[in-house]
Amino acid sequence: MSLDWNHYLCEFQGIELSRISSQIRKILRQARDMTDMPTKSSTSTPLYLLGLPHFVAQRDLYNPAPLFSDITTKQRQIELEEAARNIAGLEFDTICVESTNQDKINREYKDYLQSKEPQSSQEIHQLVFRVAAKKDIKQIHACDFELPMGEFDLPSEVDFASWQESFDKGLSESYQVSFWETLKFLNKGEDLMTKPYRELLMYGDSSVESAMNNWYKRNLMILKNLLRVPSHGSKALFLGASHIPVIAGLARSLGIESRSIVDMLS
Repeated sequence: MSLDWNHYLCEFQGIELSRISSQIRKILRQARDMTDMPTKSSTSTPLYLLGLPHFVAQRDLYNPAPLFSDITTKQRQIELEEAARNIAGLEFDTICVESTNQDKINREYKDYLQSKEPQSSQEIHQLVFRVAAKKDIKQIHACDFELPMGEFDLPSEVDFASWQESFDKGLSESYQVSFWETLKFLNKGEDLMTKPYRELLMYGDSSVESAMNNWYKRNLMILKNLLRVPSHGSKALFLGASHIPVIAGLARSLGIESRSIVDMLS
């Protein structure tokens, strides 16, 4: 299968081909060469994708974790239980999550199955373990890839503060309604989560280009890890919401169907 990764990234991010750097082109060529994904088994069933908020602080460009400090309260637990029950009704038999530590996931999921109580406020414990248990899934797969974006300066042309203000408002308003409304907000479209990255790529210096290289390579490797997990049916991937449009775009460029879990349940 022959892919034009340069045109894919530019089309996905809304950037003219002439604007993309040689460094980005290089990483895309490397990504193409390293993909080597099995196509017969991995493309026969769709990937189910769900973007999650991080309930616990992460080292991200932007982190709304303080908003979810009440996630263990009675009302939020009811909302999480309802969301888990609805998600578990979908037809998939494999779950992959944003983690690089398979042993840790195995140990924590075993503890959850024994106690039926989340061991922390982290979103994998609070939501994904509930979903997996309801579907009687025996193992949850760690599919993340360790590759930090690295340090970089925000270009003056990127009005990140305005984006953050708008995002904060939408996130807060949706969470006031319910946790499910928050999932709908985070998974409602590509532009919400990709705009900051698009502007970084357009106006950033070499340190930004390096960070973007790492970001796209990490997401490609997550997709590769996901596709290589053995499965008899569809696979569901639960990640921080900013990953989802990138993963979906990469899958689409490879001829792999993906579906939004939120869209399927709305």
